[in-house]
Amino acid sequence: MKATAVVIVVATLLFTASPISAQTVSQFTAQWSALVEDANAWKDEVRAVTAGGFEALSLMREGNSLLKRCHRLQEEASQANLDYSRAYQKDNRTLLLIASAAEVQGAEINLRWAYLSSGDPIFLSLANQTVPVVNAIVRAW
Repeated sequence: MKATAVVIVVATLLFTASPISAQTVSQFTAQWSALVEDANAWKDEVRAVTAGGFEALSLMREGNSLLKRCHRLQEEASQANLDYSRAYQKDNRTLLLIASAAEVQGAEINLRWAYLSSGDPIFLSLANQTVPVVNAIVRAW
């Protein structure tokens, strides 16, 4: 009888303990929204500055900070999806999309950063090509 009670308690814990909740997913979505808002403001500043100047150096520092946020969001969303996958034997689509969007957003920031550093317009051209990809990923969730 004691063993049956233990099995019931363990089974209840396994099925009710969720490694990731809807609130957690919405927190990742909110982090993504804040990141995009900051990245868009930064991109506007990048458009207004001449590469290689003093303002460019300041923007490069800010871009580096944004890039770190992209990497952190990508890593944390991927880890949350892994935890979810272990618990439910399936992936969380939204978390996968957030991780992917953060990765592509990071590539865009990195390319704009390279433009600020080098002044080579190819980097701006490549950065602009990432925008539709990010938008498509966001529409998918």
